Amino acid sequence: MTAKPMTLDRFRELAAAWGSEIERWPSAERDAAQALADADLRAAEALVAQVDLDLWLDRPEAPSTQLRLRILDDAARIYPQRGFWSRLWEELGGFRLVAPAFASSLVLAVILVQLDPSETSADGDDGELISLALLSAEDEEYLP
Repeated sequence: MTAKPMTLDRFRELAAAWGSEIERWPSAERDAAQALADADLRAAEALVAQVDLDLWLDRPEAPSTQLRLRILDDAARIYPQRGFWSRLWEELGGFRLVAPAFASSLVLAVILVQLDPSETSADGDDGELISLALLSAEDEEYLP
């Protein structure tokens, strides 16, 4: 099935919407548009008239200051700024990971306190050991 020929009015509508580069146009209309542009001088003039649109399509401009401020205000409203501790809490996994780690730390601390060798002394003379440790080189007469 062959595509029906394009009218000049339809060609001008497409040129106004898509610019002067036929490669940007909808694929179903490209072949007929190219044939009309090659055959009719008025179609080629319609393409030349849309060069400004091509320049505008190729060069996106920076958003205005009002638009940027509106975007930032919306972002601040939607995503409020969280503090350091709440961000850290979320990064650590919240209660899901912190609570078991804290419980394990407490159990380990209790076990280490129970196994502390400084509380168990064979003869109970901890005071003598401390006094020997505090002796200086001049107190040689007290050293064993």
